[in-house]
Amino acid sequence: VAIAVSPAGAATLTTYSDETAYLAALGPAYTRETFDGYPSGTLITTQVPGVSFSSPLSTQADYFAIQTFASPGAVSAPNTLAGGFVPGSPELGQVVVLDFVPDIVAFGFFVDPLAPDSTIVAVRVDFRDQTFQTLNVQDANGNGAEFLGLRSDTLILRITFLSAKDGQQGFNHFGLDNLTWAAADTRPPLCSAVKAVVDEVLGFNGTSTDSAPFSSATTTLNQ
Repeated sequence: VAIAVSPAGAATLTTYSDETAYLAALGPAYTRETFDGYPSGTLITTQVPGVSFSSPLSTQADYFAIQTFASPGAVSAPNTLAGGFVPGSPELGQVVVLDFVPDIVAFGFFVDPLAPDSTIVAVRVDFRDQTFQTLNVQDANGNGAEFLGLRSDTLILRITFLSAKDGQQGFNHFGLDNLTWAAADTRPPLCSAVKAVVDEVLGFNGTSTDSAPFSSATTTLNQ
């Protein structure tokens, strides 16, 4: 299911609750990270191309760093991404920040539960135009993992996940899994041209490049 979300004067976000529909909307050009290629307990910071992971709680004593974590709740076995909290300090909650370079136009993810067995997470989306929107993700069907996909008409530079407070339990630990994003296309046009008359013949003068990551050829046409 795709739903467009757009407060007045804000970016338009199209949201997807189904990963298959989200991937179909993206097409073939996207990046995916499952965290299953790392041993459990690997600290995740800047080793994933295009995105860095951090938390404002990292300076706290006893901070549990953002890391891969083997969990039966992982969407793709064996790992989910955990961390970004301080054990024994529920008032601080759990905060995981993703910064993207280059900016992105789409982002999809699963939130899965670690403890207790539920997922209640606020997702803040920061845009290049200095606006932001916040969405909530909650386990709606009791299966323990929820997917949310986002497509934006405005460049996204940061995604922040924040645990929601949950009564006497303080907050719900959550994991992130199967992250999928599409970067903005900031490449210059391959070709550019302007009309020109040479020897009384109308034609085009311009430039082109041959820098694609596959075999290609550039042909000059005279007319």
